[in-house]
Amino acid sequence: MWVNLKGLYHKSREQCILAGTPESIHTSLLMSQIPSTAEVPEHWDPDWIQKRKDLEARRLSFSRSGEDGNPYPTPLHYRFLAWCLKTAGIYERGYHNFLDIQVNHVAHRTIYWPVQMSGLRILHISDLHIDLDPSLLDVLCERMAELSCDLVVFTGDFCEGSRSAFGQVIDAMKVLFDHLPDHPLGKFGVLGNHDSLELGIALEEIGLQILANEAVEIKTRRGAFSLAGVDDPFFFELHDLERASSQCKPDLPKLLLSHSPQIAIEADACGFSNVFSGHTHGGQICLPGGFSPVSMKDIPPRIFKGLWRTGNLSGYTSTGTGACHLPVRYNCPPEITIHTLNNSGQF
Repeated sequence: MWVNLKGLYHKSREQCILAGTPESIHTSLLMSQIPSTAEVPEHWDPDWIQKRKDLEARRLSFSRSGEDGNPYPTPLHYRFLAWCLKTAGIYERGYHNFLDIQVNHVAHRTIYWPVQMSGLRILHISDLHIDLDPSLLDVLCERMAELSCDLVVFTGDFCEGSRSAFGQVIDAMKVLFDHLPDHPLGKFGVLGNHDSLELGIALEEIGLQILANEAVEIKTRRGAFSLAGVDDPFFFELHDLERASSQCKPDLPKLLLSHSPQIAIEADACGFSNVFSGHTHGGQICLPGGFSPVSMKDIPPRIFKGLWRTGNLSGYTSTGTGACHLPVRYNCPPEITIHTLNNSGQF
């Protein structure tokens, strides 16, 4: 029996806003108001910025976090879960698993990816929740030393959500950026349901381009491709694949970054070669064999984690690099992923 996780603590966006539900604390958004002096990236769509600001402000107004310096509280059912795990004597095992980050190498084969660019490697990091536990950063930086890639992508949820930890998040990301392997094609990301506009602006300022329903052209010595990114489709529901796809050159293969994989069918219809996503954490706390007892609305089991295919689209849902709410994992290791893109006709 699967428990619908979105039904448990992710009500619809409008329900949360109109009813004023304390659901907002469960996604633990870092949603400070954007300072008037902040340099908003020029490539972001003003209409999207305003919609994102309005939603963040409304959700913040319903938070029970108290004064600005206080972190968002851990949801009640997670606090109860932590007590259960400690009482059962397995909390420390879960914490050890949380720090045991795996490096997964995944090969993609699609008809859209050109033969001459086969072998392109993408380092994919997702769901860091970097302010949840400081030990994660040290382990992550150690893993970076053994990697090589052409491009780095982040698929959202950089932070866990304590407003007092904003500086901690940015400082940690600076350290991580310094330890990334060489990535001659650059680094890009999208925002998740835990991330705010303010965080996106700060990430841009330290060198990470945040794609918000838009696309960029990336040139290599063997050809060019388009990289598109959309805003969080799971909670904020401000993703716009049509707009992002329209910015891709029609004669180039195109890749998509999306925090959540639920846009798979639409992405295939738009002609994307690959989509890279996260959000689900693979369940994070799973039964033996990796079976997750929870589900999420609009994310069917077949795309819940790992490599999957929809039509001509090759997709990957990361189990996440960090953890949400509690720094524990069971039967679901955290990961960083090296994707290698190939043309399906080669094999």
